[in-house]
Amino acid sequence: MANNTAAYGLKPCRNSGIITVNPYYVPASLASLGIGTPVIRSGTSNSVNTINGQIWPAGTLASIAVATSGDGNKLTGAIIGFELIPTNLFVAGYNPASTQRIAFVADHPEQKFTVIDDGVNLLAVTTVGLNANLTVGTVNAFTGLDSTTLDTSAPDTVATFQLKILGLNNRVENELALAAEWLVKINNHTDANIVAGV
Repeated sequence: MANNTAAYGLKPCRNSGIITVNPYYVPASLASLGIGTPVIRSGTSNSVNTINGQIWPAGTLASIAVATSGDGNKLTGAIIGFELIPTNLFVAGYNPASTQRIAFVADHPEQKFTVIDDGVNLLAVTTVGLNANLTVGTVNAFTGLDSTTLDTSAPDTVATFQLKILGLNNRVENELALAAEWLVKINNHTDANIVAGV
């Protein structure tokens, strides 16, 4: 049976029953964001005290930007949700472009995620333990899901690759075939040291 090829970005899964989530500031300069969008700290923080009616004193929230695909580009985590905008409840799981917001990010360096591979190259059992990069996608405004996938072009031991492949996600109707669902963790994390693949 063929795998489900619908990408959803990076989806956190439980680490010993825990998912660590923190709020981050989304400046109005960003493109649209969704559930599963991989992000990185942008090196600044909120400069305003009120964001969509919510009080967050200036400097209390690190700002994020959409992550960039490829070797050497760090990641902080993935978006799992947004603070509600009281005047527009229809965008609860989606942040339109040019919209200031608070995003909730699964950002612990040891956090595990699932991700769909891009379906271009078949990954073998020997891929487990290697490092790989992301192919950062776009956000579907209807579903609110991000289309980011695991780049299958060249998994390797390179320490600066973005993700570490932990294995095929053990669930029904997921098999070693194109567009498989993989269990990964961030290897090139903003808050941790990089590690070579094995």
